[in-house]
Amino acid sequence: MNWSQPTRQINTEQSSPDQSAVFRHLMGTAFIVLLLLANPATAVVSPGGVPECSDEMDNDLDGWTDLEDPNCVDGNDDSEQVAQCDDNVDNDADGLLDLDDPDCFGTEDPTEFPQCSDGLDNDLDGFIDLADPNCVDDSDDTERVAQCDDGLDNDADGFVDLEDSNCIDSEDNSERTTQCNDGIDNDLDNFIDLDDFDCIDSEDDSEFAAQCNDGKDNDQDGFIDLEDANCTDSEDNTEQPTQCSDNLDNDLDGFTDLDDSNCVDGDDNSEAVAQCDDGNDNDLDGFVDLADVDCVDTEDNSEFGPLIFEDRFEN
Repeated sequence: MNWSQPTRQINTEQSSPDQSAVFRHLMGTAFIVLLLLANPATAVVSPGGVPECSDEMDNDLDGWTDLEDPNCVDGNDDSEQVAQCDDNVDNDADGLLDLDDPDCFGTEDPTEFPQCSDGLDNDLDGFIDLADPNCVDDSDDTERVAQCDDGLDNDADGFVDLEDSNCIDSEDNSERTTQCNDGIDNDLDNFIDLDDFDCIDSEDDSEFAAQCNDGKDNDQDGFIDLEDANCTDSEDNTEQPTQCSDNLDNDLDGFTDLDDSNCVDGDDNSEAVAQCDDGNDNDLDGFVDLADVDCVDTEDNSEFGPLIFEDRFEN
């Protein structure tokens, strides 16, 4: 008699439970990755404590991530956005752009507004703007103690505060010597300090020539220096036309240059409505336009002033 073993049927289409779980996990992960790639706006929030320039995210949605983004200085930089002092916009509407604005310390400065009226706690001491005892008035551009009164040797020359010959007084915010008094050829034109004709005096902090005196067509309109109608004089540092003389509708209200009622004259560099006539509470003190005591008239372009909100009700 021929005894045979029963035949075992094997289902080759059925995977083991472990293999199936791994497959589902991989598919789920792939789906999430594809979803984020298809919707980049869902992945712009940087994890807590990680600087934007090292969080592996495109925070400003310009197609560049971290150090690939030209706005990132280094991995510790916490903003991929262009700083106000480097965006070619007159953010505080004072007629001066970027580094032409004295309130800009450098291209990394995030705001063109003076520190004592920008609504920020710039020195992180818990006091904002005029509530900070280091602010003299709303035009003061530092909430920090001046370098010549902070007890530190800021330029590491061995002299502190008024002992440093570069300090004029305790309000002077730089112990560092100026470009026109530092013994260095900063603009590499072979002339140093006051030998450089671009230096007005030893307090001048730039050996570089102004745009209206540098022999270049900076705005590429075919006219150089004083030949350019936008140059007032050789000290003028921009050949660019103002908003009220550039043939553009800068505020997109349908009116261009002097046809725009917000333009005072051709030298006016803002077609936008002034803060004291725009119907907004720009300084968030509860008062709008001329109801704000910091507004002089409807041409005044700042509701920010020497009073803070709480002061109005102290008496």
